[in-house]
Amino acid sequence: LHFQRPDPRVAANVLSISLFRFGDDVRSFLNQCGIDETILGCKTNAFRSSTSRTIRMLGSNAEERLDEVAMLYAAETILAKRLEGDVISAAELQLRATFLARLDREQVFSALDYFFLDPSSQPFV
Repeated sequence: LHFQRPDPRVAANVLSISLFRFGDDVRSFLNQCGIDETILGCKTNAFRSSTSRTIRMLGSNAEERLDEVAMLYAAETILAKRLEGDVISAAELQLRATFLARLDREQVFSALDYFFLDPSSQPFV
């Protein structure tokens, strides 16, 4: 079994998304936010360039869900930084800040795919 090496930016996004503190299971959290297999696996450009109005609306919905997850991530980061004590390490704060500053939808959607793959077929964990 041979896997292609993932793009380092996508791998970094997988790691960053894994740092969410909203429950134990990232996949369940994403499902609760409206992100599931039906909107993953497609490039956002494919949604936009589709001639089907339904597909374009699905793509728009996917991007809105991603925006909401990014806002939750940013809010969680800000709250963790402001709380008394060491709720979050300086290294994790830097990683989160980098993730938010370099947010690229295509890369994030590719990263989200890793949370919905069959565990036995994941190129890295």
